[in-house]
Amino acid sequence: MTNKSMKMNVMISDYPEYAQYIANIITTWNSTEHALGSVFALVVGTDHWHAGRILGALANSGAKLDLVESAGKYTLEYSPRYEEFNNLIAELRAIIQARNTYAHGVYAVDHKGRLNILRQGRDWTHQKGRKLLEINQLKEQWQKSIKAFNNVIRFQNLLCQEMPQSPSAAWLYRCQTQSQHHQTQTPNQPTEQESSDTTPESQPESYQK
Repeated sequence: MTNKSMKMNVMISDYPEYAQYIANIITTWNSTEHALGSVFALVVGTDHWHAGRILGALANSGAKLDLVESAGKYTLEYSPRYEEFNNLIAELRAIIQARNTYAHGVYAVDHKGRLNILRQGRDWTHQKGRKLLEINQLKEQWQKSIKAFNNVIRFQNLLCQEMPQSPSAAWLYRCQTQSQHHQTQTPNQPTEQESSDTTPESQPESYQK
């Protein structure tokens, strides 16, 4: 196949039915990754906000999953949920691979007018470098993505039921220092008129003597 028989860099928006499923595959992973943050918080014994900050510092979805896997295998090593957790991680790796294919691929139309996706860094003139897109396959992949998302939510709920629930030391420390910080802040000095019109009851709680 030559360049003349392949129309390169087409806009996926020109193929709305394909675009809908591709967008659903990509955005469903975003929701799955967000839910995975709650699983990570549970297996490392911290709160959701700290877990989100840690995972959010990693730009690569694969690296985030590696971190969750490492923490989960340690916490759940002797748990009856260990095998289920490993199966979930394997399922998510397959979902990431598919998501990345559609998110980072280059779209083109072959000489028969069919939409293809070209893999970056591959020789697209060979079959392994390109993939013919079919609506049924995209729909099936989206269904797999939804299933994976639901499995993450279900696993998170199981852990919430089985694991002791308590605030993390880091979260408690943040709350404590945040309160102390607000209490030591110097408020803006009111004007003489404002001072005479303001009663202790109407002032912000942290400013009351």
